Amino acid sequence: MMEGVYISRLRTGSFCSPGVYMEVMWKLVLAVVLAVALLCGGSDGQIGCRNEADQPVDWYILYKLPAHTGIGDVYYYIDTKVQKMNTEMKPVKPINHQAGVLANTLAPYFNKEAGSGYIAYSDQPPTSNALPEFGHSKGFVMMDQNSGFWLLHSTPRFPFDKASNNFFPESGKENGQTFICVTFPYATFKQIGLHLQYIHAHTFEHNIPDGFHNELKKAAKLKDGTKLKEPADIPKELYQDLKSNANHPFRSFVKKVLDTESDDEDCDDEKKRDLYFHIAQNIGSSVRAQTWNQGNKFESEDPVYNVECIEVGGKKWNTNDHSKWCVSVDDKGPEYWTCFGDSNRARSQCKRRGGALCIQDKTVNGIFKNFIKPKADCKKQSDQPSAPKKLRQ
Repeated sequence: MMEGVYISRLRTGSFCSPGVYMEVMWKLVLAVVLAVALLCGGSDGQIGCRNEADQPVDWYILYKLPAHTGIGDVYYYIDTKVQKMNTEMKPVKPINHQAGVLANTLAPYFNKEAGSGYIAYSDQPPTSNALPEFGHSKGFVMMDQNSGFWLLHSTPRFPFDKASNNFFPESGKENGQTFICVTFPYATFKQIGLHLQYIHAHTFEHNIPDGFHNELKKAAKLKDGTKLKEPADIPKELYQDLKSNANHPFRSFVKKVLDTESDDEDCDDEKKRDLYFHIAQNIGSSVRAQTWNQGNKFESEDPVYNVECIEVGGKKWNTNDHSKWCVSVDDKGPEYWTCFGDSNRARSQCKRRGGALCIQDKTVNGIFKNFIKPKADCKKQSDQPSAPKKLRQ
């Protein structure tokens, strides 16, 4: 209110001391800076992962709890700024909060940031389901020609709408879900674009401007009605080492798939068809894997063991968890891997493409290993509510 008084006096030629004048001008400059910051989706203008304070972070991970725990819109969170101060992920704002980490990260998408590009992909986009020849995968990538983020997640219909007050689908609150966001330099999006091509990521919305990486342009064209074909330069090992903006080590994997003419009996050989087997083989460690606990699931067998009970924030469950992650369990010095995947450990997906993004970090690895509890610690699955049958997983 006082600001308005000072401005009025200046305009009418009333006396104003130099000190008052400087104060008014400083406040005007500050107001302009704040307005520009809001339009840019962040005070620094960087496209990348952002925390609840709308500050840039190199990466973050969040775990949304299932609805039957009584707090289905709550997520637990860790990022590069908080992990050294906490040994457990801390519950924060609701998953759909307009000032939460997801909304802050997606602000350039909501605001149609000039000079940026993006690809939203999902086998279960907001209005329909993708054809089965597309990958069982969900994610969002956005970048300008300086940096960007890759947000790999497990939530169907996300983002539901291009608005900060309606981006999270109501159906997404039913089950447990995970999100991993990593800020990468622009050059890395050539590798990410190649990854999306190989997994046949189903693009349901995109905008890749002229002058951006061709790998992204090709990935953006993967949608219904397009002819799918392999990129010419797929890595033989089906994984890529990536470095975040802050040079943190990550690794992306793609899932080996059956030829469409192969016998379905080959699906019984999990060593040929299971994404998590190939991850375990690559990182040189047994893994504990959490995937959708419905349907014809691969049994636990070295080196992949199914997670049968989870406890996060004092809540325990063994069903209604749609997240897909695995954690290395062999303590081998620096080899502490935690991976967030697209695929379930299910025979029904042996012909379906997908992938994973893994972080090499001892703290994250320890947190997720601590989430895993003995089966006896959870109620029997029949005692807990089953997943909605109408939602294809």
